Amino acid sequence: MKESKGLWFPDKDKFMVSQYAQGYTQLGTLEKALTYVTNFRTAIDGGAFIGLFSLEMAKQFDVVLAFEPGSITRECLRKNTDNTRNIFIYDRALGEKFERASQDQDDRWEGNTGGRYLVPGNDFEVIPLDCLGLNNIDFIKLDIEGYELFALRGAQKTIERCKPVIVCEEKPRIYERQGVMKGQIGNFLSSLGYKQVSKIKGDIIYCP
Repeated sequence: MKESKGLWFPDKDKFMVSQYAQGYTQLGTLEKALTYVTNFRTAIDGGAFIGLFSLEMAKQFDVVLAFEPGSITRECLRKNTDNTRNIFIYDRALGEKFERASQDQDDRWEGNTGGRYLVPGNDFEVIPLDCLGLNNIDFIKLDIEGYELFALRGAQKTIERCKPVIVCEEKPRIYERQGVMKGQIGNFLSSLGYKQVSKIKGDIIYCP
């Protein structure tokens, strides 16, 4: 691990640590999304990476559930959030069904440890959020490199029950790699009574 401005990053990371050092954090998306939230009980951070979003969410919510399957990034996540008592870390990925998976790296982004994506494998467990039976979810953030649609499908009952504000990263070059087509996420959430309320670069905010 290596430290930059108070946060720990994987040793191999070049892109994200450089972005953070330059002040580019994407936290503006979170700030905008939270203006739509009315209750601040439990938040889901899907693709928590090193914990930048989780730490900010923990300032607002009673509980933050941070999902990060990558062992190296999760080690940084634990170190960065060690003194934050309302963040609970899951060493699993979120998906549509129970399965096993691994992560791969796009060769074009070798130094971006935040850009690792799910592939068939046996390194960690993928679970549907619905299996946790949560009843007080007020916010869901998903930045899981093209797997957002599958995580949403696996959280359908939770979404219908809790009506959380949802933020998804939606970048064609990323989700198409997982066989997802343009508009599928929006169409799925629309079927659950959601509408798009804001778009900030590659992130879209949905509200019921």
